[in-house]
Amino acid sequence: MSQLEPDIAKEIAWRIGNDARWTRWREQLEQTRYCHRPVRLRGATFDQDGVLTYSTAVEPGGVLLKACGNRREAICPPCSRTYKGDLWQLVIAGLIGGKGVPDAVAYHPMVFATFTAPSFGAVHGIHASGDRCRPRRGGDRCEHGIKLACWRSHNPDDAKCGEPICLDCFDYAGALIWNALAPELWRRTTIYIRRALAVELGLTAAALSRKARVSFLKVAEYQKRGLLHFHAIIRLDGAEGPINLPDGISTAKLENAIRRAAQGVSVPGPSGDFAEIRWGDELDISPLGGGGKSANRAAAYVAKYATKSTEAVGGLTRSVGAAQASKLPVSDHVRRFIATAHELASRNELADLRLPKVAHQLGFRGHWTTKSRRYSTTMGALREARKLFAQEQDANRQSAGEHRSMWEFAGSGHASRADLALVARLATEQERIRRIAVVERRTDDPRSR
Repeated sequence: MSQLEPDIAKEIAWRIGNDARWTRWREQLEQTRYCHRPVRLRGATFDQDGVLTYSTAVEPGGVLLKACGNRREAICPPCSRTYKGDLWQLVIAGLIGGKGVPDAVAYHPMVFATFTAPSFGAVHGIHASGDRCRPRRGGDRCEHGIKLACWRSHNPDDAKCGEPICLDCFDYAGALIWNALAPELWRRTTIYIRRALAVELGLTAAALSRKARVSFLKVAEYQKRGLLHFHAIIRLDGAEGPINLPDGISTAKLENAIRRAAQGVSVPGPSGDFAEIRWGDELDISPLGGGGKSANRAAAYVAKYATKSTEAVGGLTRSVGAAQASKLPVSDHVRRFIATAHELASRNELADLRLPKVAHQLGFRGHWTTKSRRYSTTMGALREARKLFAQEQDANRQSAGEHRSMWEFAGSGHASRADLALVARLATEQERIRRIAVVERRTDDPRSR
């Protein structure tokens, strides 16, 4: 507790040592998995005869805590871990079976693909080989007088990574429009993959639909330069879905179709000033299938980034006004994105993009994770299963019979900074214990082999 402010440390020590309701408060925290921003509820439950069976008046603070359920790790790490676990189950089921998906799906043609954005200006970057960023001889400069060379070898934590060589040369308007239309570009790509696969096989689109079906799951991630890229698991099923194997179609054919689609798909720009939206030149595709470690790594990778938001570009979580940008603890690069989003708001042809409302997301307004209907189970089904399991395991739950409840919203978040600090410490300790348990049982889990 030495790193805490004295008044917070004192309040925590009092709560643990003297608060008669500490045990019950700790139980509520465990039930919310140590949520950082719980919903506070006030109310009561009555049986079928109208007799009071439960009231929050007996709870610490007179409220019942309920987990917020936020997927973003930057807002609530415990709830994001629950989301991450659910998504891992959803992803792995589509890779090796389970949750209603047959195990034979592991041997369907499938790949892990990463689609990137094009360049909107030179930026500082990292080279896998450890080479220097942008070695240039001759002292070349851009039209604004900035040197185009960078002789440093950046590491991933370097603040320069992703920053433009010249802020004035970077096309912020084009980058914002690309981020805004990236969801539509992905939607069209899924259509183009089917068409390209039909061409690869020498079939019509209708004939392909009677032979095979493309299933996918994708997650969006920010690069440090402020542009999105999409990670996708793309699987080929038979015409009836994952229950049957597509005859005579190899993983190589699927990869060729994805590359053909990525090269050919585009989205028209919103006006004559903006070019059509396309994918960048970098497209990484790795084969999956057969289960094992490759499936587990792919599921873990996708689940990890599903809980991320804008951390790579400043971690903004709320809408930002034009006047607020100068006061934010973000780089000049991100401030330029925000300022440009508000500047473009006056253009009628861009009104539908609602750029000012998503300035904190650098123009992106889509869903972070999407999937095709037949890829595997749904998040709703997983949450319902967990809810039913919790009800069955709850020794204190109300006995069967009709009852009615009356609840009202009493606020969100913890009552004090000391409570939040204590919850954060407890959550960290719980996560440490969980990780130890995972390591101990990993050798017995066939999915991790």
